[in-house]
Amino acid sequence: MHSILLMRPVRSPAELGLTVSDRRRLKRALRGARDARYFQRLLAVKLVAEGKSVGEVSRVCALSRPIVYRWLERYLQSREPQALLDCPRAGRPRSAPNLSDARLRSLVQQSPQEAGWATHGWTVPLLCTHLHQQGHRRVAAHLASPVARGGLALEAASVRLRDACTPPGAEKGGLVRRLKCLKAQSPRAVLLILDSTVLRWFPPLRAAWAPAGQQAEVLITGENAKRTLWGAINPRTGHRVVATSQRGRQEDFMAFLRQLRLAYPGRPVLLLLDQASCHTAQRSQALAVRLDIHLLWLPKQRPELNAMDHVWRALKLHISANRQYSSVDDHIAAAVLWVLSLTPTQALRKAGILAEGFWLRDLLENFWLPT
Repeated sequence: MHSILLMRPVRSPAELGLTVSDRRRLKRALRGARDARYFQRLLAVKLVAEGKSVGEVSRVCALSRPIVYRWLERYLQSREPQALLDCPRAGRPRSAPNLSDARLRSLVQQSPQEAGWATHGWTVPLLCTHLHQQGHRRVAAHLASPVARGGLALEAASVRLRDACTPPGAEKGGLVRRLKCLKAQSPRAVLLILDSTVLRWFPPLRAAWAPAGQQAEVLITGENAKRTLWGAINPRTGHRVVATSQRGRQEDFMAFLRQLRLAYPGRPVLLLLDQASCHTAQRSQALAVRLDIHLLWLPKQRPELNAMDHVWRALKLHISANRQYSSVDDHIAAAVLWVLSLTPTQALRKAGILAEGFWLRDLLENFWLPT
């Protein structure tokens, strides 16, 4: 006895009411979609408009057939991609109705130390504990929502030690004025930004495979070979000077100063750098004077002002993290090759110099003309 399997005939996009204009409209909307649910719905309807069957789309998008048909029907009602967006909803009622947005905002804006906690920043567990002690029960599930509605967000904290007596704007402004003055005195002077970083044989692990449900075990050792990578970038041209050393001591910094002098012969050099001890040492400053290199100190604990620091961050992401080289020398060779193989535009972009908010942008565009 043979059974006959009856299959539903596949309907073409034209039979479903979809046209070429719909495909183009959905494709444009898909490029600008940022919400995951909206993107998934656009993709499903677009695949149907391109001739895929509803069964294929349900398998590709891991959705049920009725849901695909429902989104397709919703789109065809107005033929506007925005029809696939979620409608505004009131959401789940508050677990703590007496906790207003204003009170939560005022609490987050004050220091935890004022509330009796020995820490410097609010976290979700700490907020839950504090509110629980204040009589607000079951607030953990809905804590993020009122914080967002109150104009606040719980973000990853960045530790910054800063001199409270000098505002950040005053530090940058004074340094920019000094650069303008030095450039006026020496029109042929070249501006460079210097920084160094340490690369190790055993790389930093930012991701690792582990059995499901078990935490990955990472073995560490105190004996880890390392090298220091020195780098300087020209914020006008993107030209880079790179050197390596066994350590990052005063003698290594002085050797790199000599290399900078060879890279820019006959021109005064204005060098922006941090206030590391090997940079501020008397012998280092004396050598810089002899080489006609003017050392300009960046404000303390302000790594975001150092363009080379941003280059190192990209370097460790693409070259160092999660990669094990046969030796530390192979690691440093790959790092040098990566830095020098960047085009000038790529180097300037990774250094953050092309960003609209770069702190030397006005100086470079309006005052520091290329020579």
